[in-house]
Amino acid sequence: MGDDLVNIEVNGVPLKARKGQMIMQVTDAADIYIPRFCYHSKLTVAANCRMCLIEVEKAPKPLPACATPVMEGMKAFTRSPKAIAAQRAVMEFLLINHPLDCPICDQGGECELQDLAMGYGRDISRFSERKRVVKDKNIGPLVSTDMTRCIQCTRCVRFGAQIQGYPQLGTTGRGEHMQIDTYVEQSIDHELSANIIDLCPVGALNNKPFRYHARAWEMEQHALVSPHDGFGTNIYAHTLRGKLMRVVPRPNEEINETWIADRDRFGFEGIYASERVAQPLVRINGKVYGVPFMWGPDPIVYDTTVFPQPPDSWSVMWDPKYKGKISVWDDLSTVYMAAQVLGYDKPDPSQLYNLSDAQLDAVKKKLLELKPNIRKMWATGGELTNLFENHEVVIAMGWPLNTAELKKANFPVGETIPKENTTGWIDHLMITAGSDNKELAYQFLEYMIQAKTQKQVTDITHYEPANPQAAQFMSPDEAKVLHLDDVDNYQKHLYFWQNVPRRQKYTEIWNEVKAAQ
Repeated sequence: MGDDLVNIEVNGVPLKARKGQMIMQVTDAADIYIPRFCYHSKLTVAANCRMCLIEVEKAPKPLPACATPVMEGMKAFTRSPKAIAAQRAVMEFLLINHPLDCPICDQGGECELQDLAMGYGRDISRFSERKRVVKDKNIGPLVSTDMTRCIQCTRCVRFGAQIQGYPQLGTTGRGEHMQIDTYVEQSIDHELSANIIDLCPVGALNNKPFRYHARAWEMEQHALVSPHDGFGTNIYAHTLRGKLMRVVPRPNEEINETWIADRDRFGFEGIYASERVAQPLVRINGKVYGVPFMWGPDPIVYDTTVFPQPPDSWSVMWDPKYKGKISVWDDLSTVYMAAQVLGYDKPDPSQLYNLSDAQLDAVKKKLLELKPNIRKMWATGGELTNLFENHEVVIAMGWPLNTAELKKANFPVGETIPKENTTGWIDHLMITAGSDNKELAYQFLEYMIQAKTQKQVTDITHYEPANPQAAQFMSPDEAKVLHLDDVDNYQKHLYFWQNVPRRQKYTEIWNEVKAAQ
């Protein structure tokens, strides 16, 4: 063990270090601070920023502490006049092109550049030329960019290559023309990609949904555990006057290190969704009271360039030539679909919701045969729409919303009900038991089921209205698309969801299918 250690001195303090360690690793362990921007303990050394320049005895010029390995008898000085002068010179260089927009920057109050500028910056700039300006990039809905602030530390670039294993950002240009950008105008969409928000030492990459919502010093911090996974990912919740504003990682080397998934960072927004049921529902004589609001099918959605004619059966999903090119809903509706292919809906469609153990085992086997063809199981309508737009899938179980959104984007899409028929659903509006004004609630229900209101809701959701009189406010083509010209006949092909007495068993089967390799 002794052969693996060397003796060094830092600011006159004797320390022991392992051979091959960088000076900064040793000083961090000894609680001796050296300023840095590009260095991160979880990433490889880049030595881009040069902020960590220190004096090393017998070295002709300052050396970067992050990239200088220790040697026997080495003497390093982190606070000597020579080291401080080098660090102040680097800080002045970094601030040459940095905009003076701290008052509006979301990173304000927790910015590494802001903190180090206080310690190593000048009070007056000697640079009188015009600052460079970099056009902001649109890299997706989760991360905002202010690239004029970027100091090219490349933490975000190294994170993509080394941690998430899927490089999505890179550098282009040289010198002051160097920029961070995506490859061929792509967005960043990896499930870990938003960790670059925390890695960025300046305000170049920020939380887009949180943008301009609160300042760091206004919020309170609460330690939590992730509600989205079984690993117990550690997170901090930041609240402002009792409202959850954002979620950030809580370091834990045994579990998540310093990273969290995007679903943990952004999933909390569902707490404040208007669709969330916040109170118990009214029951009359043991039954929930509600008003039918919208309804719709779970049809086959397909790419018409691949299927010039509508597929006539769910069994096409099992065709080997579509390996890796289909998608199914991450829902029990996929279990019902497989049961239909096996004929378990005959002669009584309600049997789909009360299958025997033997039938469920057969359904599981059938779904396992489907797994090689599945590109991804979608959970939201937007997710499936993206899969089609990116040409990752050519056929799927979907919603009418997907068809409408894809048509709006001029994507060649079709929708059909196969010969086996399909499942369908009905949304209801309910009055909560704790309603302070039930009379007003009833007036709201009356308003929502009026024909004109139903038409307006249909324009947004593209689902079928519960009130068929909504057709009078539509063109003949609109009414035909929503099947209002022949509602009774269309609904004969739908098996509307029913209560599933053995839901736990159905869920077990579905989870086993999802977990299978």
